[in-house]
Amino acid sequence: GAALRPADTRRVGNQLKTLVMGEMVSSKVAPKVATLPAMAEGVARCALVQRLKAKGNCTKCEGRGWIRADVHKLQCDKCDGSGQAVYTLKDCIELIGVGITVQSYQQTWQRFTDFGLSELYTWDNLIRDKLRALV
Repeated sequence: GAALRPADTRRVGNQLKTLVMGEMVSSKVAPKVATLPAMAEGVARCALVQRLKAKGNCTKCEGRGWIRADVHKLQCDKCDGSGQAVYTLKDCIELIGVGITVQSYQQTWQRFTDFGLSELYTWDNLIRDKLRALV
């Protein structure tokens, strides 16, 4: 498929940052090591990179998304059936880029990355539905 142009990726990232920041404001969280806009930008970047840039094949299922158990195929529990290697906590913290600890990410910020990923998957499904309706 066609790759997104950098300008398009920035526009999607900016929209996602706005949504993530709104969620952060609603949750009344306050980062200690960065401004709220910087944290929202980092979290949005983390979600966008995870969604758009594959890290490689899952080591358990070797990219298939499933594993064989006797005569059955089961969804891979390591990659949740995506076939892609998962980004680690350390990867996410580096992508956010504001120097937070693993504990801080897990306790406070990971839910906003998950929110951002959820929004991206929703957008992806909306686009796919619209394209299906054209055919």
